[in-house]
Amino acid sequence: MELIKKDIIPSLQKVVKLMEPSCFTIKCNKHYLDSKTLTIKKESREYGFELEPSAVNDLEAFPFSPDTVIELFNENSTLFFQGEKLFLNKISHDTNLNEIGSGSLSELTTTSSAKSFDDKYLRQVIPVGEKNKAPDLTDFEIRGYVTPQNLQTFLVCCSVSNEKFHIYTHKLNKQEFLVIDCLNKTSIDIFKQKCYCILLALGFITGQLTLNETYILSFEDEAMQAPLNIKYSSSSPSISTKTSVFESYIYTHNTNSKEEIKGDSENKKEDGKKYIFRFPEQVFSNLVTLFFNHDELERAAILLIHGNSITLELALPGYYVAIEAIAQYFKKNVFTNKQDSTPIKDKKIARELRQKMLEIAKEIKTESKLGDGEFDLKTIEAKINDMNKLTNRAALSKPFEHFGYTLLVGEQPTLTERNTYLHGRYHGNSSSPVRLKESIHLEARLNFMIDFLLLKLAGFSGKVINHAKRWSETTSKASNEDEFIDI
Repeated sequence: MELIKKDIIPSLQKVVKLMEPSCFTIKCNKHYLDSKTLTIKKESREYGFELEPSAVNDLEAFPFSPDTVIELFNENSTLFFQGEKLFLNKISHDTNLNEIGSGSLSELTTTSSAKSFDDKYLRQVIPVGEKNKAPDLTDFEIRGYVTPQNLQTFLVCCSVSNEKFHIYTHKLNKQEFLVIDCLNKTSIDIFKQKCYCILLALGFITGQLTLNETYILSFEDEAMQAPLNIKYSSSSPSISTKTSVFESYIYTHNTNSKEEIKGDSENKKEDGKKYIFRFPEQVFSNLVTLFFNHDELERAAILLIHGNSITLELALPGYYVAIEAIAQYFKKNVFTNKQDSTPIKDKKIARELRQKMLEIAKEIKTESKLGDGEFDLKTIEAKINDMNKLTNRAALSKPFEHFGYTLLVGEQPTLTERNTYLHGRYHGNSSSPVRLKESIHLEARLNFMIDFLLLKLAGFSGKVINHAKRWSETTSKASNEDEFIDI
């Protein structure tokens, strides 16, 4: 297969250049900070700034109007930001009691017009390293690419609503970057949304959601060699969970396959390759597109990833909300016939039953001579009207039934626990080791159930990780189950 050509170095050089500390003069007509000096310095997830000391105590008038575009210039470059992107966090004083304002900038760009990024080829660059790691792309179907420096490496392809993307990592001066290229001319708003969904899908599959900050570069042609403009934006914190959904090296966990891999190390490597199953490109594209088109599924993935990085008290209710969100997607997009989600399919019979139940309730209230405080007929009537709706457990089970999946014995009680956690109760008291183990096991079950539904919606068929088995030494549960489950 012919290698894809990528000239990424000019883009990374532009990013690195913008990360260097610089002094600028402010240009903002009719504002008291006009012509003042501002120093910016790259900090974690944002840019810090400091204003030159001011003899006049006028920082109370500091704010710019939200829509005002402020220009920063020096002999080497010109940058712009909107007033709402600058935050004054601290006012200190020098030895002469002059005020020194400092704070943060959440966005910077090299153009005063946001439209400069529309109808262009766009590239998103995220700096990564020890604190902000890149997802492991080797678990995905990959393609090779080559740089003008003759460096050959790989990238992941995906398509989102008729736009094609390349995802890859690259290093410059020991600094690593995660890069997403759109191979079609696009608008910056749509591009940012799709890039976020790509990162979310990567985070869902690998357990590593890489965000923190982004640099978006625009290009006139599809070769993407000479950047026209660059825009920096702060983002939500990255999340590293160490809880992945999928592993390509299935054979390393499979006893039978291990026995088949014999001989010297080179032969073992070759024999082992036949057990490698990489995450399919088409399924990945489907998953990203689902997140892009459906808020419920995007929210479910976010809740799952966050849940895997926070305490059980917060995580368990979040997992149930994630399953609720997926069930809501099914209700709107799959179970479009309302009769599919009602215990009584015949509307006429259901209506007659509701009428008779309400008549009986009214009769009992009248005969008992009970007042509204003792017999709340309005509440009872509302309950009767909802009589032909599925129970929460039944509604949450429907998506699994749709895919022909029968819940395991250990999974069946999981949906019943929904109300317990959504109504504020928690069984995982640290003073009770048994209850804590039950909560950890419940987390593993909920992880698998969310994984299953999202993957099947994307068209995945293959093995996924059964964390209930992986954590069985800790929980003393699911010890007889398989570590990988075919779905």
